[in-house]
Amino acid sequence: MTRTRRIVQFFTALAGIALAPSWAAAQSVCSNIAYGKILTEAQWNYCFQQKQDSLGYTALNKGGDTMLGKLVTAPSSNAQAGLALAIGLAPTSPNDGDIWTTSSGLFVRIGGATIGPLGQGAPTSASANLVYAGPTTGVPAAPSFRSLVADDLPVATGSAFGAVKPDGTTITISGGVISSAGASATSIQSGVTNFLSATSGNCAYNNAGKVGDKNCLTQVKTQKFQTAGSFTYTPTAGLVYAQVECVGGGGAGGGANGSGTATAGGGGGGSGAYSRVTLTAAAIGASKAVAIGSGGNGSTGNGGAGGDTSVTTLCVAKGGSGGQQAVNSGGNGGAGGLASGSTGDVTVDGNGGGAGTGSGGTATLGTGGSGAGSFFGGGARGVTLSGGGTAAVGCGGGGAGATISGSASYAGGNGYQGCIVITEFINQ
Repeated sequence: MTRTRRIVQFFTALAGIALAPSWAAAQSVCSNIAYGKILTEAQWNYCFQQKQDSLGYTALNKGGDTMLGKLVTAPSSNAQAGLALAIGLAPTSPNDGDIWTTSSGLFVRIGGATIGPLGQGAPTSASANLVYAGPTTGVPAAPSFRSLVADDLPVATGSAFGAVKPDGTTITISGGVISSAGASATSIQSGVTNFLSATSGNCAYNNAGKVGDKNCLTQVKTQKFQTAGSFTYTPTAGLVYAQVECVGGGGAGGGANGSGTATAGGGGGGSGAYSRVTLTAAAIGASKAVAIGSGGNGSTGNGGAGGDTSVTTLCVAKGGSGGQQAVNSGGNGGAGGLASGSTGDVTVDGNGGGAGTGSGGTATLGTGGSGAGSFFGGGARGVTLSGGGTAAVGCGGGGAGATISGSASYAGGNGYQGCIVITEFINQ
């Protein structure tokens, strides 16, 4: 029985070789290979060829192969992600198109630059005075909220900005200094804030204060001269420029003289003129002579005129005139100091004194004219009671006129001396 079966199998194999099935038959064989079936060499080759053709490309079978088609992964689900990149270290020399992950996030290399970590989203909040930026040194790091450092700022180069100011000049950079040409030129150095003073040139500051000997304004001081006489003005060290204000002395009020039942009121004195000038440190020099005009003296006659106030010839303010005396009548007020005789960037006439009242008959009591107030005030108020005029009380003010009823004489009030106020702008 066993021998008979072997003989049958032998002849069956010979028949299979002899018949040599066609390719069409081989195709059906490839799809129906079963255990125990014997294929010819042609059948095997055809089956392998069909498997290769069904893929459409050469299968990837080693590291470094290039995929010629698009890679589509399974969609992500609650159970797992469609694609996983193992977390490792950043490559030392990445190439464009490389993608990798580290403990900081996902990174890509594009255009010669590493971009990442990706997917952090925009920051939603931050403390005051912080910036959202990367590392403060050359070592790569994820961006975070931190304080601004010097390395965050660009370094100035020798190239031109190309920005044009309204006056037509171009802003440039040279040696780390940003500057612009022209009458309103400014310069900005690293760590330095600069501004232009209209009268003294460039000013420069840093966090510690003034830089070098630039004409910077760091403080303002005031010097005052309020006593009649001659003095010397010595500017404060570091003076850049000064604003000088001068007021002439005030005139005195006019006297009042009466007889019988007559009434009289002298006129009030005029106030001193006002003058103002701005002087540079160079114009002032080491010192300047100062003169403070005295106030006019009152008497039973016409009031005395106030004296002139000056800082040499640079600032001059004329004194006010005295009020007119009154004899059984009212006297006219004195004129204010004249701007036309004063010198300075700004000159203003002083105010005229008020007129007195009176009559030669048996009228009511006369009134002395009020003294005029100056730029700083200080005029004396006229009186209605018999007696001398009231003296002025402030810089350059005029004295009041006297008043009288009956046979008597009274002197007008004294004017007040002038004054000088010097406001100094200093750079140290």
